[in-house]
Order: sequence, then C-alpha cells, then structure tokens
Amino acid sequence: MKNALAMSDAPELAFSDSMERELINNAINEERALSLTGMVKAVAASVSAAVVMMVEMIKETEKAVDDADSEGNIW
Repeated sequence: MKNALAMSDAPELAFSDSMERELINNAINEERALSLTGMVKAVAASVSAAVVMMVEMIKETEKAVDDADSEGNIW
C-alpha cells in the first residue's frame, strides 16, 4: 500500500514504508510518555490532596478532643 506522500508530485518528500512506520512508532512512544507523565502527576496530586485532608481532619479531631477535655465532657 502506498502512502499519500509517496503518491505526491514531489518524490523527494516521499517516505519509505519503514521510515513512515518509524515516525508513527516514535509519535506513539512520545504520546505514551506524555500520558504516563500526566497520569503520574494526577496520582501525585490526588495523594497529596488526600494527605492534606487527613492532616486537617486529625487537627480538627485533636482540637475537638482538647475542647471537650477542657470542659470535662470527654469521659
């Protein structure tokens, strides 16, 4: 099967099938790397947000316990 560039009027721009496959393969590999990088960033952001929320919850719980303890209502 001939590619579109090989059928054009400019033969000097024609790519061989192997060159075309290599270019497509390189493009796919680059996109995979970008997708993987994006996924790692998204996971890192989610984990950091979860840690921040957990720390805030612990602080609020400690504050509530301290408040209740100072009022004598904890036990």
